[in-house]
Amino acid sequence: GKTLQVLKGHELPINALSADWKTGRALTGSTDKTLRLWDLATCQCIQTVEGHTGPVWGVSLDSEKMHHALSGSCDRHVMLWDLRGSVCVKAMLQHSRPV
Repeated sequence: GKTLQVLKGHELPINALSADWKTGRALTGSTDKTLRLWDLATCQCIQTVEGHTGPVWGVSLDSEKMHHALSGSCDRHVMLWDLRGSVCVKAMLQHSRPV
């Protein structure tokens, strides 16, 4: 296939991606310890979320309302985010190894 667009913004490699084609949004998680919310129509980062202390390895985007996201990291936390304010609603430390 042919590359149509490139999303630029993370400082280190992207490890996780969750996209919703209906809403035109994507969420990425990176080794730079951040999550980024993207507008797929413009290929622009519209939000950066910080809070993990290790690389982010998994993300999930609430595609119905676009208000919440989950992320898992090498810091052993699964975090629930309210994207309306980049606020961590809940940090769950239940894992003895990276998530």
